[in-house]
Amino acid sequence: VRCSYLPTRPFGHQLEPGYFNIDLQHIDFPDGSFDVVLSSDVMEHVRNCDAAHSEILRILKPGGAYLFNVPFDEQAADDIRLVDTSTDQDIFLCKPHIHGDVLSAGGILAYRVFGRELITNLEHLGFTVDFHRIERPSAGVFGGDLFVAKRSTRI
Repeated sequence: VRCSYLPTRPFGHQLEPGYFNIDLQHIDFPDGSFDVVLSSDVMEHVRNCDAAHSEILRILKPGGAYLFNVPFDEQAADDIRLVDTSTDQDIFLCKPHIHGDVLSAGGILAYRVFGRELITNLEHLGFTVDFHRIERPSAGVFGGDLFVAKRSTRI
């Protein structure tokens, strides 16, 4: 199963066999649907990443793993907020950070750069979290960050 976020299309809609339009803050799959969830450079673009992480935990089977990478500053205790999302209106705290995105012509807004707070928040949700820095120059991987967040085997 693979998913995209296309806000102009109905969420939960199957775009083609095995390919769905999903809002990570409100995932349309049943509890315990997946052994593994993967995302790459996605969560910094989700307005409410705590809701998205809760949803990912919910759809993982007991013992399942969420593998992902995000912009991460190991030196920062707290996430670096680029946009205040405490109300319904986005309030920019700095010049908007727009990342290139093949699915949206104008790029996509980044809400944050994650600090170590990310790990604490995931653990509070019920994940166990491991962080790995991956360096494989022969494979073109330079300074790759990988988070592995696992759901408890107990329900």
